[in-house]
Amino acid sequence: LKSLPYPPSRIVLGGFSQGGALALAAGLCHQPPLAGIVSVSGWLPSSSCSSSLSSPLLFTCGTSDPIVPFTLAKKSGASLSALATASAANATISHVQRGSHTPKKPELEQVTAFLNSSLPPPSFEEDARPLIKKASERPKSKRAKALANYRKPSPASPVPASLFSGNVLTFDLGTYDLKAALSADLGSRTLSSLYASVAPEERPAVVASDLKSLCEQYERLMRDVVAPHLRAVASDDLTEPVLYQFPPTVRAQKWCGQEEGARSESGRRFLLGPLHSDADYGHQEGEINFWLPLTDVLSNNTLWAETEAGLGDFEPVLVKCGEVYRFHGQSCRHLAVTSQNAAEGGEEARISLDFRCALK
Repeated sequence: LKSLPYPPSRIVLGGFSQGGALALAAGLCHQPPLAGIVSVSGWLPSSSCSSSLSSPLLFTCGTSDPIVPFTLAKKSGASLSALATASAANATISHVQRGSHTPKKPELEQVTAFLNSSLPPPSFEEDARPLIKKASERPKSKRAKALANYRKPSPASPVPASLFSGNVLTFDLGTYDLKAALSADLGSRTLSSLYASVAPEERPAVVASDLKSLCEQYERLMRDVVAPHLRAVASDDLTEPVLYQFPPTVRAQKWCGQEEGARSESGRRFLLGPLHSDADYGHQEGEINFWLPLTDVLSNNTLWAETEAGLGDFEPVLVKCGEVYRFHGQSCRHLAVTSQNAAEGGEEARISLDFRCALK
């Protein structure tokens, strides 16, 4: 069990007949608890090492089983029930009216119901993390390696440590309504036109410099919110110039129905953007990334990033409209993640802005 690539909370140990006895012997002794233990037409071995029950349990036996005497099965069920009571564990002991050793359809349905309750579908985050981890272990491209070895500029002063960690800025949507400004710039086009593309990956959707209203709101936000924040966090000089990207990058992300992409253990399909740090593209250490959603985001249509360079603790960036996520993308790896699962919002598009700033 310890060699399996799954946590105990995602493992149900079960068996039939002698396999049921083995499942009880191994499952009762296992720590931490398993997602469940199933024994069908089995018994509790007298050598079982456990004096408590910490995993959910289903034990079924036949009242006229010709192989496992009902007296043994009934005694086993009583012992398991006592363990469950003492441990406040969830146990179902079922005596089935049957004269065969093999289970009948109602028992199999009972086992199915137990498995469904013990192993609900993994959350999107649980499903995505192994794929992201696998992507993070791939070697860097030749270009990224070459850029890493290229001469680096020497900043006049070190980048303040406070800028290497993530942070969320807030702003008033009524004062800086970037989404309405974008809609005004698009005119008769709708926001959906930004992602009406045959390509499923995240991509720049429009030439941002053509979006006059959006750029005006963006510059106001930069002047009133982002620049003062950077000076307050990283500089003693509240008048220090802040360099910023213009125009911002406008991106749209949506699952477009293709069959490409990685498949998780549960069967979900994912499209993962290129996992990278901005250093892979030649960006300098003094550049600070900002990511601003114009639509609601979920864990399956957002940016994922690690909190520190090389840490590998990738988490979804779940900021709301009216918030901006600041992070050091030059050193921290990040990527866009999309899923096909419509029930979890995979059919909803995400539209966002991203830009970089630096203290002069």
